[in-house]
Amino acid sequence: MIVICFSHLGNSYAQSEEYTSNNIKLFIPQKMIIGEEYQGVVTLLYPAQSSSLILLSVDDDFVLDVDTSVNIQTNKNHGTFNITPLNEGDATISILYDGEILSADTKVYSKKSDAQKLKVVLPTNSTITTDMKGMVFLLDGNDSPIQSTFDRIISLVTSEKIFTPNHITIQNGSSYAIFDVIVYATGEITAIAPQLESYTIPIEKSQQIIDVKLGIVLQLLSLIPHQLLQSQD
Repeated sequence: MIVICFSHLGNSYAQSEEYTSNNIKLFIPQKMIIGEEYQGVVTLLYPAQSSSLILLSVDDDFVLDVDTSVNIQTNKNHGTFNITPLNEGDATISILYDGEILSADTKVYSKKSDAQKLKVVLPTNSTITTDMKGMVFLLDGNDSPIQSTFDRIISLVTSEKIFTPNHITIQNGSSYAIFDVIVYATGEITAIAPQLESYTIPIEKSQQIIDVKLGIVLQLLSLIPHQLLQSQD
């Protein structure tokens, strides 16, 4: 399952992947940039009955430096650990808990690439609710987040009945910006900036609530005797 990780340290937000076993979940960024600091999250499926020490390891310490353990306090169900990218390459982070081993993969990129494109990320592409948060990432040619070297103005263009700010700013030294979205109907959001590849993301406004209400009405009508309905004509 792909999720958006809002755990961060030092201006670093990233798309992350969640790995699940019988008793525990491991949650780390899929892509990291040398020079930035990241956090991973370990989550127990049930709150710890006592303080729990979870051991961490990485298969290539030339690529990543990772905390050796994370402690989850009594009656809590999660803990965070620090990840520092050191060199380009692939690495696997593993955790050991209650005899169970769970591993997650990541890839480290350098910051030498120039900004080339934008990417819009939403918590979901299909929503029942009206309000949500969106994010625009600045990416290099490897589709990896890259820090902007100046305050970069991003224009947001939307379909009718989808509302966002007209402009947002990716600040100097950051790789993303967060914005509010109001969704009244199915449509699209497009992020545009000079000399960057634009990005369009669709949003589906779910009609689940309306469909459920309509279904209830139809079910109630089916219970009314046909003769009584005719008498109302």
